[in-house]
Amino acid sequence: MTAAPALQTKASTKFAYFTWAGDTAKLAKLLKAVRSLQDRALDDIERRHAETRDERRKEFASKHSYIADDNRMREAFELSDAESLEFSRESVLVSMQATEKQLERTFSGDPDEVMKEVDVADVVALTISLGGTYASNYSLEVRFKRNLGCWVAASAPDSSWVVLVEAELRPILASGRPWYWRLREGWGAGLLAVPVAVSINFAVFNIGDAARWAGDQRVAALVMVIGLSVIIGYGLTSLIRKALPAFELTEPGNSARGARVIGVIIAVLAWVGGVVIPLLLD
Repeated sequence: MTAAPALQTKASTKFAYFTWAGDTAKLAKLLKAVRSLQDRALDDIERRHAETRDERRKEFASKHSYIADDNRMREAFELSDAESLEFSRESVLVSMQATEKQLERTFSGDPDEVMKEVDVADVVALTISLGGTYASNYSLEVRFKRNLGCWVAASAPDSSWVVLVEAELRPILASGRPWYWRLREGWGAGLLAVPVAVSINFAVFNIGDAARWAGDQRVAALVMVIGLSVIIGYGLTSLIRKALPAFELTEPGNSARGARVIGVIIAVLAWVGGVVIPLLLD
């Protein structure tokens, strides 16, 4: 009768922030947290390795029964077991890949070395990885992309490590959401249409003979105001999603481009609502 396969478990998690802007200091904090998770994974690997030592010794002896001498058998097992442990430790290395927009250059390797080489302001995609190889039971990827923001995926044989990933990374990544993130996600951008709608309403109902309009004329004017407001709101939502980067990496002290874009959009809206529309309706 053959032995039943050993029970295996796996826990995983995924979460995302669709707008993220931070400087290299915040990225360094994120890397520190990932390396802390690496240390925890290494501790778990060594603990599991120690707990299953007797089972591996018996399996090794069964497969290498041709080694008659006990001392040689023990030495061979210790060498094989040490190599196995080192292989498992190397399977949870932390690496980084960064891609620049200009020339589409990509740098991969140790995170510290990658950050020395890249032009920070030109980075449009960045991935921090832990494990994820065929030999690793631990996997973590933190991906940033200019048009998608940030998303995280992690898995491990121990649910406590996955819980720790969320506890360590969520606060850091959440702190990287810029103040304008609601304008890029959902219908937040439509709120910018409110001042324009108010301006349109004021302009329409304060022109010429508006005070003497009949009821049906007022209804038609109101429908026009609502229609223009919806069109402007939808247009702004699409415009802002395209104009605002979902991911930005900056040097410490530099402001994100998204904040400057918002300033320009607000100025244009104020000009349209306060100058252009009244002139068109005059």
